[in-house]
Amino acid sequence: EGPAGLADLALSSGRVEYCAVQRWINFANGSKLDPRIDSVTSHAYADFQTDGNLKAFILRQVTSPLFRMRRPLE
Repeated sequence: EGPAGLADLALSSGRVEYCAVQRWINFANGSKLDPRIDSVTSHAYADFQTDGNLKAFILRQVTSPLFRMRRPLE
């Protein structure tokens, strides 16, 4: 039912939030879509769902030991 209907459908599916988290994880790890970090994305998405606040999610991610001690993918 037009752009508003499409937006409602996309938001209700949960795929928009998952995609945003996936893109953040890829950006933060300096990689493109990489199946080796799917489990990281799944954990990050679960973290995002705790409050649904993207700003708070990113802050938690960049202050986590996993992010600060990460090694680049080879």
